[in-house]
Amino acid sequence: MLLLSFSLRRLTPLALEPIAQEMLTPGLAALYCGWVAANLYLEGYRGFQRGFVPGVAARAVYVACHPTWPRVALAPLFAMGLLGTTLRRRVISWSILVGVWTLVMLMRLVPQPWRGIVDGGVVAGLAWGVGALVVEAVRVLKGGVITASPEVEQAVRIRSSR
Repeated sequence: MLLLSFSLRRLTPLALEPIAQEMLTPGLAALYCGWVAANLYLEGYRGFQRGFVPGVAARAVYVACHPTWPRVALAPLFAMGLLGTTLRRRVISWSILVGVWTLVMLMRLVPQPWRGIVDGGVVAGLAWGVGALVVEAVRVLKGGVITASPEVEQAVRIRSSR
């Protein structure tokens, strides 16, 4: 949540710059709004709420129920699926991380208002993601059932041995 919040704090001024400095023509304003709407659905709802957040919650609960020093010390990386998970989950998580990092580096080269338009969508999706993480954390802390698999190597072996 802190990593996403840090990104939100850093990107929001860049996303609002084209609006504040009146750089958007009516066509660009429509593009901006459409991009924000698309990212709310694709990145926020489908990417975070339906994809990333349930797995993070499942792995966080897994760490709490099966604590080891390495798992606890590296809990954020474990929760994000970067360490200690199935090969498939690690490949997906690392691919997304490298892909996002690459896009962030490339977007630094894009001038305003285009960068602001892209960042506007990213900010909307990240805000949805932070909200989804908060809602899921509260739900789990209140005793809500975890429906996603933590996708850890041990859980896979247990399931496959039945």
